[in-house]
Amino acid sequence: KVYQRDPLTNEVLLDELGNKILSEEKINVPSWVLVDVYDVEQTKGDAIRDYTFMPKNAVEHFEELKNAIIKCSAVPVRFKELALINGSCSQKEIIIDNTLPEAMTLKTLVHELAHSKLHIYEGHIELNEEKREVEAESAAYITLAHFGIDTSDYSFKYIGSWSKDKEVEQLMNSLEVIKKTSKTLINEIKKNFENELQRTKAVTRTKEQKIELAR
Repeated sequence: KVYQRDPLTNEVLLDELGNKILSEEKINVPSWVLVDVYDVEQTKGDAIRDYTFMPKNAVEHFEELKNAIIKCSAVPVRFKELALINGSCSQKEIIIDNTLPEAMTLKTLVHELAHSKLHIYEGHIELNEEKREVEAESAAYITLAHFGIDTSDYSFKYIGSWSKDKEVEQLMNSLEVIKKTSKTLINEIKKNFENELQRTKAVTRTKEQKIELAR
């Protein structure tokens, strides 16, 4: 309970009998509860999505390049909305988040494709998670750089987070794998990409001919 005061003079108000007027006032007192928390380094599972450095730029001939990458996959590729991750890869399929920007979609596609080729179908499942992620992201960065798509802001941070506790020798052991995988992906995607561009040109030419005939 508190005494009521005049808002102008701040003097305590009195009732008709000269008694100080009391009133009840509810006061919210902030408080905290102690709980157990975990640092991200103490947890396991898929990497939490980081939007900060995600490449958001549009990509010329996006659909053609996307289809060219998909055709390199030995397993079906599906697009659906994912909550916390950009993509995933298994022996049955590759799943990519369908809300990603164009450059990030292609980067994630190649990343998961590298996992599929390196760590599932070529018997490298025994590798630890850190090494798998470094190899897949490095291959994705190099491959897309060949096609003029820069994902360095995202890829360098991602690779650094998975390799920060590794010795130079451990990282060097992955270089040949990354180099070989990147070369293979570039050659396969390039061939498919050229075919996709030719197909798009043919479709466009057919549409233009139909328009001309309709005039």
